[in-house]
Amino acid sequence: MLLNRNSHATRLIFLRICVLCIIIFTAITQTASAQTNDSETAWQEICNALADHDDHDEEGWNEIHDIFTNLAHSPQNINEATLEDLQQIPLLTDRQQQDILKYRAYYGDIRSMSELSLITSLDHARRILLNTVFYAAPPAKSGYWRRRLMSDSIHQIVPDTIAKKGRTPWRYSNKEVTPHSVLFTMSIPTYQRKGYKDGTYRGYNLSHTLRYRYNRRNITAAFTAAQDAGEPFFSGTNKSGWDFYTGYFRIKNMGALRNMVAGHYQISVGMGLILNNGYRLSRTALLHTAPSAATVLRGHSSRQQNNLLQGAAATVAIPITGNKTISLTPFLSYRTLDATMDDEQPGVIRTLLTSGYHRTRSEIARRNTTAQTTAGLSASYETAPLRTSVNLLYVELADSLAPRPTQAYQRYRPAGRRFLSASVAYSYVNAKLHIAGETALSEQSRSQQKGSIATATANSIRYKINQSCTAFLLQRYYSYRFQSLMAKTFGDMSSGQNESGVYAGATATLTPRITLSAYTDFAYHPWARYGYDGPSRSFDACMIATYTQGNTTASMRYRYREQAVTEEASAMPTFSNKLDGTAQHTLRMLCKHTTGNITYISQLHGTFIPTSRDCGVAASQAAGYKSNRLSLWGNIAYFNTSDYAARLYLTDRSVKYATTTFMAYGHGCRASLMAQADISKNITLAIRCSTLKYFDRNTISSGAQEISGSRMTDIQIQASIRL
Repeated sequence: MLLNRNSHATRLIFLRICVLCIIIFTAITQTASAQTNDSETAWQEICNALADHDDHDEEGWNEIHDIFTNLAHSPQNINEATLEDLQQIPLLTDRQQQDILKYRAYYGDIRSMSELSLITSLDHARRILLNTVFYAAPPAKSGYWRRRLMSDSIHQIVPDTIAKKGRTPWRYSNKEVTPHSVLFTMSIPTYQRKGYKDGTYRGYNLSHTLRYRYNRRNITAAFTAAQDAGEPFFSGTNKSGWDFYTGYFRIKNMGALRNMVAGHYQISVGMGLILNNGYRLSRTALLHTAPSAATVLRGHSSRQQNNLLQGAAATVAIPITGNKTISLTPFLSYRTLDATMDDEQPGVIRTLLTSGYHRTRSEIARRNTTAQTTAGLSASYETAPLRTSVNLLYVELADSLAPRPTQAYQRYRPAGRRFLSASVAYSYVNAKLHIAGETALSEQSRSQQKGSIATATANSIRYKINQSCTAFLLQRYYSYRFQSLMAKTFGDMSSGQNESGVYAGATATLTPRITLSAYTDFAYHPWARYGYDGPSRSFDACMIATYTQGNTTASMRYRYREQAVTEEASAMPTFSNKLDGTAQHTLRMLCKHTTGNITYISQLHGTFIPTSRDCGVAASQAAGYKSNRLSLWGNIAYFNTSDYAARLYLTDRSVKYATTTFMAYGHGCRASLMAQADISKNITLAIRCSTLKYFDRNTISSGAQEISGSRMTDIQIQASIRL
């Protein structure tokens, strides 16, 4: 039965159904056992904690969250994991990946995940992450190819990075891994936006996602169908059903074929100067990990519709003598893109769109209006302990990209139809030192600069001073003439253009209970960027202190950020929307305490901008209960900010694959309640209800997104089936 999007009775029916589901759901789960198993949610807390310190990089942390959710849904045997498998795991350094392989080569198969504590480079957080995505069991591989995979993945054994193995009789995990998994998620708003009332939105006021994943030994297949609220469903332009489909088929560890993906996929090479479809490391993440120069290929099955390729890619390893290996990763892609076309000049693209929304007539008209062909090759040479690679990328658009040069910040944006770039990447890893970098060249495509070459380079060094202290340094230079449509790298701007800077950070364990981390980052932009008419600079400094006592963890984070126009700006032509120099102070405090099966998390956030006297404050209290089959989580937050510039970002736990970051702006409060239970051995249900109340406004948002009233409540229902 089709739902009338303008029907108030429909929303009431859905609300009553959800309430009934919660009542039944709670009754069924009353028999849940009292045994605690926190590994499933521990990695979410780690990612949320790191994301909480990088409030401006929501997209990157959502990408990491999505990758971990996929991996946790289909864990694999750690004794069958190769270097390529370990490279799929975010926040895991090159050294940590190699140490796991060295441990297996030195001691044999891992018989318990607790054995990872004997690998000295793995801290507690990394062991939690690995325990989520891996399990320990006897390897199924044997014979020549198992020995071949082992010898190819390991360069040399360094026993001093591995603690002496005890005499404890280790036990293999009895974790049962099912090959098939199906997950359905629906988001039901109890309010109605203006766009549904006046007919601007062509679809229904619901969003839903269907995911399927198959994982068995060397084969993985995944499929996702996603529908955003407001998009037609089995009607209009979506007569085939959902608005967005994605999926892939992956084969790994088949002789010389280490990794092959057909369908939708993501690939990153080097430091991301010319190609990175995945996530980028933020300033806080660099305190805990290090950039890698490796070529990472993974399938794509998330709702994200922008950073992906469509076609096929493969990694082939060719062993040479000794520990030397040559790896080749060719890739080819063809996909359609949403774009804003010039009304007066046919075949000219003004803007490539990345939102993925197809709700209104104009959004639907811009759908699949152009196409992109991508081809490239990454060739790497590996020998202990050095890795080097040469990367080539060619991108061709069906139409000519021509941003409006009348705006200064767009004058050197990528333009034209064909884009050619190349880079050389390297990495060196040993017990104390990790060096990585990439240098790239791009050919200019604008008519007045055609044939000229622009450069970009990023280089980092991470040094372990002793067992308790690690220092990190990263230098970058991205020419404002450098162009790459698929770059995503470290910096103020992820495009790898118009920026140079230096980042320095350090982490020290002062006592067994106290850990101190800090970084400073200075960036200079020689050309205009959005909001700045001329050269500008930025400075970012942060300090994080963590105290742990038993089941209690307290942390405090202070951040100072400044952005300003340099004196050279007077020589630049003036345009509108110029911003003056601003400085911002941010303080965040967190306290987490666990008692038995119950966890409490208290947070306090504050920000202050001296020049405008804008300030903001937010306080939140969360509590959760988790047993072997049942988990409950509740959170309430109060916020009050004087201006948009003083906005705060709050994190909360949600259902799998859902966004957990909320932007607090204005005066209001937000509360959420989530329940998740294993109804049976292979069925898991989750229900989450969140409500937001503003005290300083009578309407929420504007335009077609406007909500009449000061309150908005959303209900999420998720069902997971494993076969």
